[in-house]
Amino acid sequence: MRCNWLYKPFTNIGKLLIRNRNGTVAVIAAFSLSSLFGMSALAVDINRGLQQRITNQRIADMAALSAAMAYKAASDETILTPTARDIVRINGLTNATVTAALLTDVPTTGSKAVRVTVTTAVPIALAKGIGMSGSYDVGATATANLATAAAVPACFIGLAASGDAISTSGGATIDTPDCAVAGVGNVNNGGTRINAKNIVSGSGSVINNYGTLISEAVRYAASFSNPDWNGNVPPVDKRSRVSSVVLDPLASNSEIADARTQLGKFTAPRAIADPSTPPGADWTFGYSPSPSVAAFRKGNSGNFVVPAGVYAIGRLQVDGGVDVRF
Repeated sequence: MRCNWLYKPFTNIGKLLIRNRNGTVAVIAAFSLSSLFGMSALAVDINRGLQQRITNQRIADMAALSAAMAYKAASDETILTPTARDIVRINGLTNATVTAALLTDVPTTGSKAVRVTVTTAVPIALAKGIGMSGSYDVGATATANLATAAAVPACFIGLAASGDAISTSGGATIDTPDCAVAGVGNVNNGGTRINAKNIVSGSGSVINNYGTLISEAVRYAASFSNPDWNGNVPPVDKRSRVSSVVLDPLASNSEIADARTQLGKFTAPRAIADPSTPPGADWTFGYSPSPSVAAFRKGNSGNFVVPAGVYAIGRLQVDGGVDVRF
């Protein structure tokens, strides 16, 4: 109805302009001024919306970071929206609509993030003069990424690419709460406990049997295996199926590289032959000494003194009760 009502006066005015062109410039100028004022009013209202969007974006950024920190502390999705709303209200947007959600595989596969959207209604003020009324919504969205396990240094590293890279059994435990346990292949806890900052299987699986896994984050490329009855493992929100690069921290160590070049090289030991006895007379020290040592006897006693020298001896024998000094 409003459109038809506006159409007829404008049609009549057009006919009058055709019939009588006196003062046409003044009439056109009047219409031009009305249009100019209308466009200016609309531009002012749009500019107010752009300014509001900048404010919304700044507050949404803060709300997303706060919600992400709250989630990391509580591991509970229900805390996201209330936390974001509190931050938005504290920063002056009391009538804003706030939503918060946990995203998976953002920004990369296996990663998680918190997304917050802040929407406010901007009332139309000056543009009412050209028939516009009400308000329009201005929204802003911010995303805060949750930290992953990738940055935690490892205390235990298994480099086997197939099968178990790290495996425990029996009553064995691994306790490294300040660093990671990481393997290229499987991390298999068949023992009592693995307690680590992160547990990572770069290209395999994380396997648990009757034991306990304690970790802030568990990452695996293939699967996470644990009996249904065993609740002694990190909750689902702390487990991510994503491939990870597990590197050898000593791969570029120059001393190890030099040592590897020496593998297979050796100096053959000097050959040792069986000892040979030089030819010579037998020496028998006793109360009836052999002729070769009789001269070394002191009197008729069993005492012998052999002066320094080089001797060739065939066989040396010292009888009981005899004292021989060389």
